[in-house]
Amino acid sequence: MTDIYYVISEVDRRQFGETHNSTWPQLVAYSFDLKKILITEGHGLIGGSMSLSSFNISDWNDIFQTTNTEWFSDCIAEGTIINLSDEDTFINLLKKKLFKLIDLVMVCSI
Repeated sequence: MTDIYYVISEVDRRQFGETHNSTWPQLVAYSFDLKKILITEGHGLIGGSMSLSSFNISDWNDIFQTTNTEWFSDCIAEGTIINLSDEDTFINLLKKKLFKLIDLVMVCSI
């Protein structure tokens, strides 16, 4: 097993020249091998790596909303993520969801 995490989203709204902030950046990542989710807020001050089987989504709703990863929290809640059979299937799920978001952004900006 490895400690490789796929970054699902990272949002950093610090002002120019601001080096430390208790809120930013916010990160959502997932390790397929470890079945762990990594959530951090403000340079790792809040959050950490948590087992998917004991992860409480409602504790992190604000970060899922801010990072536009509500789709990922839905996949966790529905059991989709933990029941994926292999890493390639996980990557294909990410591509499908992310391309859908990109298409939405492109349509909105026309």
